[in-house]
Amino acid sequence: TKPGSSSEGLVELVDLYPTMAELCKIPVPDELQGRTLVPLLLDPEAPGRDVVFTVVSRGATLGKAIRTDRWRYAVWPDGEELYDLQNDYAEHHNLANSEEHAVTLAAMRTRLAQANTRAEDAKR
Repeated sequence: TKPGSSSEGLVELVDLYPTMAELCKIPVPDELQGRTLVPLLLDPEAPGRDVVFTVVSRGATLGKAIRTDRWRYAVWPDGEELYDLQNDYAEHHNLANSEEHAVTLAAMRTRLAQANTRAEDAKR
């Protein structure tokens, strides 16, 4: 890597193990959720993930969230959040109840459900 370089590519914590394994030339099981970050290390302009999935907490309350380059969507027991990171990086304006963003909200709901299913399947 070039000293001081950085990447805007989206990654997940589960990507660390396959990355370290590849760098150490250790075989990686096929069933891992993560994928190597070596392409981003070699080329910071390389694409990261299209969407990243997290389980987040607010005290004892757990929520699930996904993030794309532009959007962050979260589901909590008491509601939903949708933020346009391109226009509101600090996440001050929740757009989940905005008619203007209904199509985006539906798409993000679907993507969160898909990410959650992949995570649940990987635990089995």
